[in-house]
Amino acid sequence: MGACYEMKHEMAYPVLSLEEDCELIQDTVNAMAEERITANKMIIGGGSDANVLAGHGYKSVILGCGMINVHTVEEALDTDETWKVTKVLRRLMGAE
Repeated sequence: MGACYEMKHEMAYPVLSLEEDCELIQDTVNAMAEERITANKMIIGGGSDANVLAGHGYKSVILGCGMINVHTVEEALDTDETWKVTKVLRRLMGAE
């Protein structure tokens, strides 16, 4: 008795990977620090717009914006967190 298994693999999303010393990461961490926010850098799964942009050669980071219980019937938004990330983005764009 033997068994056989065949698996087909397809990449659904391009890999999003930046070096720790990347200018975008450093600028983002600095903008967050200026708003008294501690950056929590982590690797997450694929499926974001950032992954798609990476597939086209663009560097991007993903910033949390206060989403709670995402993709559930309990989904909500912490507007205080949304305001914080808006201020970080303004700094990154040079509007501050």
